[in-house]
Amino acid sequence: MQHGKSRTCPDIEAGGKVRRSIASRAGFTLLEVVVAMLLIGIMSVMCMPAFLTGRMADGRANRSVAAADAVRRLAEELKLYVTADPALANGPGTGVDGWFLPGDTSGLRALESGVHNLDLAHQASWAAPIAPLGGALSYTVAVRSTPAGPQPTVTFLVSWQEP
Repeated sequence: MQHGKSRTCPDIEAGGKVRRSIASRAGFTLLEVVVAMLLIGIMSVMCMPAFLTGRMADGRANRSVAAADAVRRLAEELKLYVTADPALANGPGTGVDGWFLPGDTSGLRALESGVHNLDLAHQASWAAPIAPLGGALSYTVAVRSTPAGPQPTVTFLVSWQEP
């Protein structure tokens, strides 16, 4: 028995089939979720080398700064030998007459011409920044003649093993 006017539901087509609009769906399909996860994974893999390279460069920069700090400290300590009066019986360093740099294994006085190899295990102030790197620190003194008299020129060499 029918009462009044007949009504049709907008989601039901002729023949009784249910029609759903795309806007009425809630959530995502499994395929959409898998594709989104795949895209996120690909983008993560693409960004990872840049992140790792940045971390390695940061470590390399830290080691370079430590080496520069060790050279700066060593240069400051060598200035003590330049400004000290060589006529003094005892210089600012170690050895019989005090003119040897602590940790210098060369057997040469601190500013004597030649290559000076330094023992990083020696706990001198200049060794502190570079000792943990397991490297080597040396300096070469060359004396050149100037009108004012002989002048030592010092060249530093720092090396270490990169991890």
